[in-house]
Amino acid sequence: MERADRELLDAAALVGHLVPEGSMFAFLAEHRGALFPDEQFADLFPSGKGRPSMPASVAASILTLQTLLDLSDADTTERTHHSDSDSDQRREWYGDSAYGTGDLRDAIGQAGDTAVIKPKPLQSAVEGGFTVDDFTVDGQAGTVTCPNGSTRPISATRVATFGVLCRTCPLRARCTKSKTGRKIVLHEHDAVLRTTRRDWATNPALRERYMRHRPNVERVISQLASRGGRRLKLRYQGTANNHAWLKRSTAALNLRNLINRGLTRTAGTWALTTA
Repeated sequence: MERADRELLDAAALVGHLVPEGSMFAFLAEHRGALFPDEQFADLFPSGKGRPSMPASVAASILTLQTLLDLSDADTTERTHHSDSDSDQRREWYGDSAYGTGDLRDAIGQAGDTAVIKPKPLQSAVEGGFTVDDFTVDGQAGTVTCPNGSTRPISATRVATFGVLCRTCPLRARCTKSKTGRKIVLHEHDAVLRTTRRDWATNPALRERYMRHRPNVERVISQLASRGGRRLKLRYQGTANNHAWLKRSTAALNLRNLINRGLTRTAGTWALTTA
């Protein structure tokens, strides 16, 4: 736990005037206690005996700055010695259509979050013809109905074959070039993908949010993958260690970008001061 009477212990109280106002350093010096509260680290000290040599909020701030400055563990330790979730909130996930798979969208929804991801454009067998969204899927009945009103069952492999029904169909020229007729292959999360495409087409506010934030997402990915024009290499060995580094790096970059957008804390509430 960090002491409240820290005037003689905290560098901010002694040389805070040397820290650039509005910088990441100044923000962490002022708000680290609220950003990294003690209760979030309580499970690291279950016995209640003794005390850590460094307050958790200070250690978390150091890890954040280590990520942004791209320092090794050894460099960070040396500089430290010399210098002395809210999980209930609903999050939005942004990305371009390459990230718009049914599996990812379903996982985001299962987590209680919202995917603001542009859906992939549908391809039709005939230019300007019918796409899979022109076919009606009845999940409970296990059937698919084509634009001409013919209905076929969905197989165990999630395929609906119209076959001979296409031979005399007046809409065939707009539907398929196949000699064996149209076949519809349904994704495991077909309902999720259909809902996504419908919402994208009918909800302009969703598209506006995407256009407003997606460029920033792409910029963050670039910041995460490179530093000073050079591509970053994985720092650790093993998937678990590098996964932890990736999560910490992403969180640190998001925090820095929020600070640049005017993140502040007033009367116990976080807010952005800029539009």
